[in-house]
Amino acid sequence: MNACLQAIVAPDDGTCATIAAMLPWAEPCLEDAWTGTVATGGQCDFGFECVQDNVCNSSRVCTALPGDGMSCVNQACATGLYCNIGTCRPQLADGGMCTSTIQCQKGSFCDTTAPTRTCTKLHALGEKCAGPGTCASGGTCLPGTCAGSPFSCVNADGCEAHCADDNSPCFFGDADCGAGTCSGTTTTCSSNLGCVSPATCVFPVKCLPAECVGDVVCAEQHLAIDYCAAAIDSVPFFQGGAGQGQRGARQP
Repeated sequence: MNACLQAIVAPDDGTCATIAAMLPWAEPCLEDAWTGTVATGGQCDFGFECVQDNVCNSSRVCTALPGDGMSCVNQACATGLYCNIGTCRPQLADGGMCTSTIQCQKGSFCDTTAPTRTCTKLHALGEKCAGPGTCASGGTCLPGTCAGSPFSCVNADGCEAHCADDNSPCFFGDADCGAGTCSGTTTTCSSNLGCVSPATCVFPVKCLPAECVGDVVCAEQHLAIDYCAAAIDSVPFFQGGAGQGQRGARQP
């Protein structure tokens, strides 16, 4: 806990704010503040008193989370497992078919943009990405821009077809971009039905397909960081040994 608080405090060089790729306290504060020591079957008052993959049940007893093949209705599964329609199952390795990232092993995500949804390793800096949560730690998916609009995108699915002249949206083809002319005549038309065969309705402005422009890749994120002044001094509870009054719990 002290390591976590120390990372939040301003550095000794007087820096009170800075720009960085990731929060300096991300790693020190990643672990739980308490490491439970009460084994399965032992008495508890709080969940953090129990050893890993245990919960403190309504009878105040540390109870193991369900394992592979066990029921998981209204509760989580043990580490490395996920709840699959009421039954705990092992998380999937890369290449496994999935519908949600929770089904994939740590360090992977469920790629829903692929023809078949599969667990895929998080992308490194410079690699193509498919949106938030698809880049490795410290990276962010840099979006592209929809052609003809200021909206950001990660693929063409988030964009609209647009007219070639003014980039206005077109939902029903070239006819949305202005009147056409029957071929070989000066007669205006909105479809081939307005022309005498074999003439066809020719539109001078085309409706261009939706397009996401730019390199959609993992990039280093830049965060504005403001530090605290005296986080540790204001929390004397964590200055001493293990927290008093917490049965079976100790500080890491």
